[in-house]
Amino acid sequence: MCPSIMNTWRVLWRLQTGLFSKMQPAFIQKYPSSWTPFNNRRQMLCMLSKCHGNIDPRSSVSLTASYNWCHIREYAKASKSKKKTTGKPKVFVSDDQMEEVINLTAFKSEMSSVLEQLQLDYLNQLSLRVSTRVFDTITVKIENKEFRLNQIAQIIQKNPSLIVINLRESTQYLPIVKNAIIKSGAAINPQVDGTTIFIPIPKVSKEHREKLCKSAKTFCDKSKQKLREICNRYTKKLKASKGAFSEDLIMNIQESLINQMQGKMTEAEEMMARKQKDLLGDQK
Repeated sequence: MCPSIMNTWRVLWRLQTGLFSKMQPAFIQKYPSSWTPFNNRRQMLCMLSKCHGNIDPRSSVSLTASYNWCHIREYAKASKSKKKTTGKPKVFVSDDQMEEVINLTAFKSEMSSVLEQLQLDYLNQLSLRVSTRVFDTITVKIENKEFRLNQIAQIIQKNPSLIVINLRESTQYLPIVKNAIIKSGAAINPQVDGTTIFIPIPKVSKEHREKLCKSAKTFCDKSKQKLREICNRYTKKLKASKGAFSEDLIMNIQESLINQMQGKMTEAEEMMARKQKDLLGDQK
């Protein structure tokens, strides 16, 4: 018996009895001249024995011939051990190597100053209890120069629920000051009357807490944008010095700058999370 028929028989012998009839179409196709119809296992075994095989026929079981072919397809399961690949590995370059190409000290100082300013903004402008301190540090830009609000206006807390900002001597700056107060993120609604800006102090409600949390995210997003700008500026300086240093060193320093920027961004997000938790308190 030819090997292909023997292999077919070994597989068929392990199948259920009713599947024998499904082999008829394949047998017809492979041996058209030797085929005669069979309706039970004995007839099939006798047909196979014509191919010089020594197969012991078993007891006959009546079957109905069928020409339906059953296709079974299995797919390999995905390996659970595979892990998602993260980004490029961090590249570490010594500070001495980086100092030869860029001013690393200045880069780190600028990055740190962004987080320090974020901390001050959270401390001074995002407080549940609004006080005059919130407005002392608000920056007002006038004629391409920046001034603190307390330098151009008189800030007074008239009562526990009202703060008054007097601009009697700088009335021309009223719209600019009002806009700066709105953009400060303190979640307040200034109202102008003549030369004075009245600021009602909101009650510490759930809605007010949620507004302050949104302001905390706004401050964080602005800080992250500043970090990107610093990194981009130093990256441009780095690329400008390609001719004087090897490409590998330039690339490694660039990766290091990006990694340091991402680290500062993570710190900013952690600061935001702590501030939001403090603002929400038990309201979560």
